[in-house]
Amino acid sequence: MPRIDERFPSRLASIDEAPEPLRAAMAARLPPDAALDAILFAPLAPPLADAATLLAVLPRCWLMASYDGRGAVDIHASDYAGTLAVELTVLLLQGRLTLHFAENRAAGSASAYFNTVENKIYREALELIINRTAHGFAPAAQPPDQEAITAGWPIKLHNLMPLYLPHGRNMLAGCWWPAVHGGFGRELSPAAALALTESEVALLADEKAWTRGSNHGKLGFTVSYLPRSRLQSWQTHVEGRMGILELTLGAAAGNEAFHVALPPEHIPKVREVLASVHWPRPGDSLDVRPPG
Repeated sequence: MPRIDERFPSRLASIDEAPEPLRAAMAARLPPDAALDAILFAPLAPPLADAATLLAVLPRCWLMASYDGRGAVDIHASDYAGTLAVELTVLLLQGRLTLHFAENRAAGSASAYFNTVENKIYREALELIINRTAHGFAPAAQPPDQEAITAGWPIKLHNLMPLYLPHGRNMLAGCWWPAVHGGFGRELSPAAALALTESEVALLADEKAWTRGSNHGKLGFTVSYLPRSRLQSWQTHVEGRMGILELTLGAAAGNEAFHVALPPEHIPKVREVLASVHWPRPGDSLDVRPPG
């Protein structure tokens, strides 16, 4: 059996390469003769990761096992019909892939922490999961000018949003908003951008500033991919000095509401973007139309 480097995340050739006790726990849950499209191991590596994880991506479902070195192995699993959203966070050397899913009329999530030296293999697994959740998207026949959509955005959001869209997707509409600050210059929510693609609502949020009035060292970001096939409703409202965008995603087994904070004065633009694209049945081809 090939020896894996337990200092860094690895793409494994088979479940047999995974270390114990993750290997036995995952093997017990895999369907007989399961075809594995990807199986990724991330070691226990404090402070970057407080648990070792094993992520298996199969044609019909995904499974994630985690082990903190003390108790039993935890395993979460979902088919793609029950997968609600996918999030990728990159913060210097620490990466986190979080899968949101519906189960037993409730929402759950499973996270794998990994060293971003191997960011590429987790992005590939992410795209496999997103594409299967999207039910086979159809590219827009005449996509808008991508540069025109991001014109005027801050350089970080302008550069990262196209880079982190799933392969083959186009931005059909989008907007950005600045950070919201409270008393004494404290940042309540970071700057962020929203983009609609043929199959997702993509949200890209800057790293939140943890020191008052400072953007020093804000190199990280989080990208959230919310499948349009799961979107049940969206609404906006104002709470104090914060505007709130609420997107409710659902599946047969349950639903989950995602809340996004933004400056209240940017709510009209967000509503315009979300209203600018026809919301068809899953699998339909999408075309941009102007707001009604």
